[in-house]
Amino acid sequence: MTVLGVLIASATGGTVGLTVAVGQPSTAVLVATFNVADLPPPSGIQRGVLPFLPRDPAVFAAAKATEGSSGAPRERADRSAGKPTLAPGTQLAGAIGFGENHCACGPPDMGLGLGDGFKMQQVNRAGRIWDANNDPGPIFGLNSFYATGNDSITDPWVFFDAISGRWFAGIVDGDSASERLAVSTSSDPTTFKVYDVPQGPPGFGDQTKIGVSDEVVAISSNVYTEANDFLGVRITVLNKAQLVAGATAIDTASFGPIPSYYSLVPAQSMTSTSTQWYAGLDPAFARVARIVETEGTPPASVTLTEAFTPSIKRVSVPPNAEQKGTITLLPTGDTRVDNVVWQSNAVIFTSSTACIPAGDTTVRSCLRLLSIDTTTGTKLIDKNRSESGTYLFFPAVQVDPAGTIVLAYGRSSRRLFPELDARPSDSAGVFGAKKVLVPGTAPNTTHRYGDYFAIAIDPSNPSQAWVAGEIGGDTWETAIRQVTLAP
Repeated sequence: MTVLGVLIASATGGTVGLTVAVGQPSTAVLVATFNVADLPPPSGIQRGVLPFLPRDPAVFAAAKATEGSSGAPRERADRSAGKPTLAPGTQLAGAIGFGENHCACGPPDMGLGLGDGFKMQQVNRAGRIWDANNDPGPIFGLNSFYATGNDSITDPWVFFDAISGRWFAGIVDGDSASERLAVSTSSDPTTFKVYDVPQGPPGFGDQTKIGVSDEVVAISSNVYTEANDFLGVRITVLNKAQLVAGATAIDTASFGPIPSYYSLVPAQSMTSTSTQWYAGLDPAFARVARIVETEGTPPASVTLTEAFTPSIKRVSVPPNAEQKGTITLLPTGDTRVDNVVWQSNAVIFTSSTACIPAGDTTVRSCLRLLSIDTTTGTKLIDKNRSESGTYLFFPAVQVDPAGTIVLAYGRSSRRLFPELDARPSDSAGVFGAKKVLVPGTAPNTTHRYGDYFAIAIDPSNPSQAWVAGEIGGDTWETAIRQVTLAP
């Protein structure tokens, strides 16, 4: 029996055991099989900059207008021992930028996967694969990769699951109210099967994310009306064995949209487990978190159940960031969780938040790192990371087998173009020194940034991670660089 857990924000603490819902059975259908080598480049379909969709637009706008001052804590000086360490290595040539998308797409929402020496990046409507020698292949169009024709697509993600030896990738198809899920037929990112996973009605999904454990693949998305009113989170659970086998029809179970949940993100399990975890924060309150368990693997009945609600330090919407060379502020998003990982009975995730760094008098955008023990619900880490005079935003997180955590994030200030940085932490939240991975070359004046970065651990050399994120440049650019972690 599979057990799934969900970590969300709540206004109360303590342990609960409330059954939330029983999933509605459905089916994901195979729509295409293709070889990446046969895909054409992106077409000339045009689309403008996408709006950032928060839970409550009025609350979000008010928080940004007051520069996140409400509830922003003053940080103490960092007195950590400076361990673990992180050493930058190879930077990949050919990371996908604005010019390679052949559309007016923005911001560069992206996924990054790594397996068998291959690296795959997907950004908006374009994808690219690098071989084991780090040589880039041709850019291919994601409308062709996901067999969506001329449909409007958004929010891609991709990762390699070492447990099954398969690549998983997905994207929102806004016109069909579905998620397109691509699964490789081997450990090479060569041949894929694409499935259509219904995600409505009602509403359409935004910032859909994926997680995986031994028996299921999990999808979640924020659901909105056509008028951009938030309806809740939709959760979909798929039979992983059927996906790995390449079946023509996949049994699924879905929940919602559930209005009390927001940005509930499934975890990528880094070690074998029959438990699928989720994590999230409510940016309107950001007071506590809780875990929800689900029992069953489709086509069996699947039940969504709460388990833990540990209190956390309050998070609040961060201010937009200053950047070199312009008075245009850089959007920093809100407090939502963008990715989650699970390993050794700990679920690990990050968010942006507002804080006043030590030695500073101004509210900045800062990073929050959280880790929860999934056997007891006890907090293992609940810490901010900040820098005086500097803004940190859009953090991603991963963990290596030794338990060393790596954060990747954007950084800017009046003296810095937006850049890609990384910083390690141990399992207790002791941070090591930050490293600048790729500096920016110009300010970003598109009035959109992010919305999320990505990190992939190398299964064949797990002390190495590859980091992908946006940097300041002509319109927008992305960068990918390898780092080596040491405890």
